[in-house]
Amino acid sequence: FYHINRPLYIYRVHDDNTWLEHNKAIQEGVMPMYHKYIEKMILKWSKDQGLECLDLGGGINKSNGYKSVDIDNADILTDLNSHWPFADESVGVIRAYDIFEHLKVPLFTMQEVYRVLAPGGYALIQVPSTDGRGAFQDPTHVSFWNENSFLYYTNNHWARYVTPHVRFQVLYIETTPQDSYGVCWVKVHLLKLKGIRDDN
Repeated sequence: FYHINRPLYIYRVHDDNTWLEHNKAIQEGVMPMYHKYIEKMILKWSKDQGLECLDLGGGINKSNGYKSVDIDNADILTDLNSHWPFADESVGVIRAYDIFEHLKVPLFTMQEVYRVLAPGGYALIQVPSTDGRGAFQDPTHVSFWNENSFLYYTNNHWARYVTPHVRFQVLYIETTPQDSYGVCWVKVHLLKLKGIRDDN
């Protein structure tokens, strides 16, 4: 990532701009394009930087391009409830699908995510939301999450109540519609901030 001190060009808005004609299509196409390419781009950036790409809880259904991390049947065997066996700022991307709810202390989990991610690193998280039944129905779930859970790590006002040392920017967040069992998920993409002022 590079900081550009001055604009590369000036775009003047007037009635002859072509974007006015195509604005609706552009707006509707932004998120599908984001979802189509973001993970591939993050994986490439991480590998180009020589950083680890980790699939937490990947002992079941490991995702391509990642090293799986789990208590069994994984590339890296560890208990994520304890100190994670990765050096500070050594990871470019963490994929954490359906694992955070199995970890006992959310604050510790987010502190470890922040510790191991390199500045500008990404966390791609999916966790059953308390807005549906899925968070509570599984007897192996020990922590409970919804969209507001991430405010403590992304918003300066809420972060005051837990820790000043975990700072992410939300790139994307949504709660999925409930499925036929009344289960829905929070999906969130976080970017690790370090040395960047963010007053949101």
